[in-house]
Amino acid sequence: MRFILSNIFKKDQNFIVNFETINTISATAHNQNHDNIKALLEDNSPLFIKEHFSYYDMPYNNYDKVIYIYRDGFDTLLSYWHFRNAQSPNKYKNIDQFSNYYWNGYGTWGEHIYSWTEDKETLKKCSVYAISYEELMSDPVRILDNCLKRLGYKVSLERIVNAINLSSKDKMKRMISSDSFMKSKDKDFHFVRSGKVNEGKILNKSIKNTFMSDQYSYDMMLTYGYIEQN
Repeated sequence: MRFILSNIFKKDQNFIVNFETINTISATAHNQNHDNIKALLEDNSPLFIKEHFSYYDMPYNNYDKVIYIYRDGFDTLLSYWHFRNAQSPNKYKNIDQFSNYYWNGYGTWGEHIYSWTEDKETLKKCSVYAISYEELMSDPVRILDNCLKRLGYKVSLERIVNAINLSSKDKMKRMISSDSFMKSKDKDFHFVRSGKVNEGKILNKSIKNTFMSDQYSYDMMLTYGYIEQN
């Protein structure tokens, strides 16, 4: 999403958004010096702030509009394991061990989703447009068009399609410097993996039970239809 939005709102359509330039055109909550970033965006375009924190842990909570992308908890856990294992090889013996500690830093998957999409205090302070990763993958043009309209921005379908194509999985897989972008110690690992839906089904029962031992995660997996109630 970060790459797509940068490709939509960049001032110079010849500007190449890749792993080496993304931080110059896309802000994070920790980078509050936005003047240089705004200079690369179209006049009067929105400044999108990317962050991974739950609402409770955001360094600044003065955002009135939020795009929140969530994904199947089991898929998220598997993807996050590959990411963290590339950053810190051998820190965890395997994903079974990782599943007991993955929440250190950002909270559990369920707490995170709850903080942005269900907490009444959050929803009083900001308008949250929640998008499932699965919907985004299956119909990106419609989802992006609806998202931008709901947030009050008029963007042509042609521009949306072009931005999606520039940010496609295949194109991003060919981009260099993925390893330095994600601070990976495994130089053969790429930030962009398979991106497949339902890849977490390969996780064994013990890992899934550990993941859902957190009440928030169990409740949110039910709420968003990723599991059926026992």
